[in-house]
Order: sequence, then structure tokens, then C-alpha cells
Amino acid sequence: MPPRLRRRGQESAGPVTAVRPTCSGERGFEVALEASLRAAARRSGSLGRVLAADLHKKIRRRWRYPLIVFLVDASESMGEGAVARMAAAKGAVLVLLRAAYIERCRVALVAFRGEGAEILLPPTRSIALARERLRRLPIGGATPLADGLWSAWRLIRRERARFPGARPLLVVISDGEANVPLEPGRKVIEEVLDIAARMSSEGIPALVIDSCPPDGRHQEMARLARAFGGEVRHLERPRSSQVLELLREKGLPQT
Repeated sequence: MPPRLRRRGQESAGPVTAVRPTCSGERGFEVALEASLRAAARRSGSLGRVLAADLHKKIRRRWRYPLIVFLVDASESMGEGAVARMAAAKGAVLVLLRAAYIERCRVALVAFRGEGAEILLPPTRSIALARERLRRLPIGGATPLADGLWSAWRLIRRERARFPGARPLLVVISDGEANVPLEPGRKVIEEVLDIAARMSSEGIPALVIDSCPPDGRHQEMARLARAFGGEVRHLERPRSSQVLELLREKGLPQT
């Protein structure tokens, strides 16, 4: 059975750094055609049939690129705050995608409201797709932060499986008024912190932005940031420029 070749143009593939013989029974490699033909010629004394023992593979340096996942509170727990949060996230996404060709950055947006979370924009480098998918931004309802974290975690896991070079960063923008549990009867904040700690253990950092005004501020977002191993940042009515500045502080795509 012929070896399974790597799909051309796979985004996690980088430049070729070496060519090596394959092992018996090895699959899923990218054939180095010239090296395989030379090995066949050395074995037979002429350019004849290439056998499995002649096959050589390309070794590539894996591209590493930022995967920025916005997790945005689209609920109306604090009046018009959801409008500002969603507008800030959308603006930041579009600016990041305009710079994506430099950093090979991929961006996604997950919104949570009502009874659950929704992936409004899957990981992409396409600004056209982002404009289309983010044309209408749903707002209103309760605050299912736990489901939002869970959905973002699954999205990041799928992206890492497809592109192992992904370096994820979760950007959480919320007022912290989580009130919809994943498991009935369980305290919401316990679920939220448990999911955050498990994501952190998998090497997923987070930028946690608290949009609650100072007079109503509580500790939930600060506790969430600590579960991710970081500190909370306060932006009462976040703007895309402010979000981008926080990303630049983390060394992410220059815009």
C-alpha cells in the first residue's frame, strides 16, 4: 500500500530542513522524490523501480503562528455593555486579520449569551469571511460563561490537532456575571474556574478583560485570570484599539 502523502499547502508545514530514510512500515510522511530515486539507483545500479526501502522523507521546520480566540460576553447583564464588548472584539478581529499575512495569525470569535455559546467566526486568516460572519452580532439574554469557555477550549483543541504549530491565546471579554451552569445544581463560578485551570494546564494562556464598571465590580474575573495564571485587565467600555494594545503588550501581531 503506498505511503500517505502530506497534503500540499498544509499550513503547519514549514521549510524543508533535512531529508532522511523512512522506517519500515512508516506512514503519513512527505516523500522526498529525488532522494528516493537516488537510493533506488544506488541499490539497482540503474534508475529502476522505487521500492519501499528506497523511500526518503522530507523533514520540515514546523511553522508556529498565533491563534487568537476571542470569547465575548454577548449577554445584557450590564445594560449596553454587550454592544461595546462585541464591537471591540469585531474591530480587533478585523485589524488583526489585516496584519495576518505578516504573522500567519489565525483569529476566531466565540460569543456566549442566552443558554449557550456560538462560534461566530471559526479560526481563519480571511478578512472577507470575518466581515461576512460578523456582519450581525447577536446580543441579549443570560451569561453562560462556562459554556463559552468549554466551546473555546474545544475549538482550540481541534485547531491544534489540525495545525500543531498553533500558539493559542484566549481573549475573554466579560463583566463576569456568569449565571448559567453547564451541570445543573453546580455553582457556576466553580465550573468556570475548573475549566480555566484545565485549559491552563494544557498550555492555553488567556488575556482576561473585565468590562464591569468600578462601582459594580466583583472578584469573578480576577479569579478567572488567576486560574489562567495571569492578571485581570479592566476596560469598562472596551474599544478595539485598547484590546489591540493589550495584545501588543503580549508580543502578538503588530498592527
